[in-house]
Amino acid sequence: MVVVRPIETSFPPSLSTQDGLYTTIIRGLNEKGEAVSDARLIRSVNREISVYSEYDEFLKLAHNPEMRFVFSNTTEAGISYHAGDKFDDAPAVSYPAKLTRLLFERFSHFNGALDKGWIIIPCELIDYNGDALRELVLRYAQEWALPEAFIQWLDQANSFCSTLVGINAPPYRYRLSA
Repeated sequence: MVVVRPIETSFPPSLSTQDGLYTTIIRGLNEKGEAVSDARLIRSVNREISVYSEYDEFLKLAHNPEMRFVFSNTTEAGISYHAGDKFDDAPAVSYPAKLTRLLFERFSHFNGALDKGWIIIPCELIDYNGDALRELVLRYAQEWALPEAFIQWLDQANSFCSTLVGINAPPYRYRLSA
């Protein structure tokens, strides 16, 4: 798994500085209603790429024939249009423009092969997030005058899934002190 940092910041430090390892803490109530807390070491991240300082490495992700999924969680503000984004920006400002550029890199590298599309799973908290992301990717593709074959490949080879993402933290009044 590769994490792509979509914004220009050095905080928190890159997961690559700690071999991709991080700890997640799961808190809640057990079956007896008692507060519990469980710390788990997560080992699934291979590296983190900053799209701002490692743009070429970001584009090379599209060359990996085994890559099948793209997950995003850029907050609900992340699936939005930015009028100034251009194809040659390295990188574009918006997440949908970055994704469009990455998809075009994949389309070009694999000569439009239909079996090289991705399953794109946005986790942003907006209704019909997959549909919204797909519409923005298509908008950038059209604005940037990308080939019609690419636009067809977007529809035929890629799946933009709409997801239902619940609240992963309880409201403040329910926070546990454990």
